[in-house]
Amino acid sequence: MRRPKILFLAESLNVGGAEKALVSLLKQMDYLKYDITLTLISKSGPFIGELSSIKGLTVNSISDYSESFGISKVVNALKVKAIYKWLPSSFVGNYLCRGYDVVIAFCEGFLTKWVAASSVKCRKIAWVHTDMVNNDWPVRNGVFRSFEEEKEAYHKFDAVVGVSGIASKGMVERFSCKNVTTIYNIIDSGILHKSRQIIPLCSKRRLNIVSVGRLEYVKGYDRLIDAFNILINANRFDISLVLVGDGSQRQDLENSVRNYGLGDYVSFIGIQSNPYPYIANADVFVCPSRQEGFNIAILEAMTLGKPIIATDCAGPAEILEHGRVGILASNDIDGLVRAIIELYEKTFLIEEYAQLAKRRCRYYDSETQIQALGSLIMCD
Repeated sequence: MRRPKILFLAESLNVGGAEKALVSLLKQMDYLKYDITLTLISKSGPFIGELSSIKGLTVNSISDYSESFGISKVVNALKVKAIYKWLPSSFVGNYLCRGYDVVIAFCEGFLTKWVAASSVKCRKIAWVHTDMVNNDWPVRNGVFRSFEEEKEAYHKFDAVVGVSGIASKGMVERFSCKNVTTIYNIIDSGILHKSRQIIPLCSKRRLNIVSVGRLEYVKGYDRLIDAFNILINANRFDISLVLVGDGSQRQDLENSVRNYGLGDYVSFIGIQSNPYPYIANADVFVCPSRQEGFNIAILEAMTLGKPIIATDCAGPAEILEHGRVGILASNDIDGLVRAIIELYEKTFLIEEYAQLAKRRCRYYDSETQIQALGSLIMCD
């Protein structure tokens, strides 16, 4: 019996929860059952190296920046510009989708636009990683010319996947989609083993906090630094913060740390292919995001038995059962300050929330999510 040909489309494998979730998903797919291809617009990002270990996966790319030198660099740049700027969306979509039974646009934005515009006969699935009611970034950033154009695109898909209940609900409310399924992001199956890797330890204090994510405005790290300024310089708390990740705000965040005199308390570790030892060596994981569709790093920290502080937004609120299995802080600086104070002054809560976190993360087991995707692929 012929295996269905499945195409996963992603723009790159740069640092981000969606990209990490995609790699984890691909690692756990059944390659005896499906003929799977991953096509990247840009073959770049720290997760590229993990693809070679996935036996049976075919990887294609439009541009390959590992070969980006001389004339190849110019050709790669022209390819990317042609796809994003010059060529009609229908042309790009037909080129990408041709020859597959099922095409999965693994993120909102351009991938959704191209696949929707394709006239190739295949089953089309759109993956949504954010709450589009509150964060319709594809329209805001000009990917779609209007809300109406974006809505029309989503209605050309056979199925839409939200990575959280709130993300799925947002697709129904905003775009009136009727074919929406929730499939939670899958975490790395080797997380426990990887967390035992020996790393250089940062200075230990009474309460040691870690956060993993892109250093971008939407992730709220500027507010976390401001909260640390209050806690350390005003309250004299003995706490530390390790930030794992990189992004366009890193320089501004480092400047804030320097201006506040927090250099001995806050460490920027940068991008890490294995962030799990840093989570394992902390007491608490904090997610200070302004908006989130899911946040896979929270689930990873819970798997490693870490209590969670997260600001009140879509995905984190759902994961933490609206504060029942972790601290859901009001979505501002004061909320972060109060939440950290609570664990600093009531240390017995750290173990209580750690146990609740471990139990809660079982709800998101990978097997259930893989089965749900299989049902979508086979139209069950």
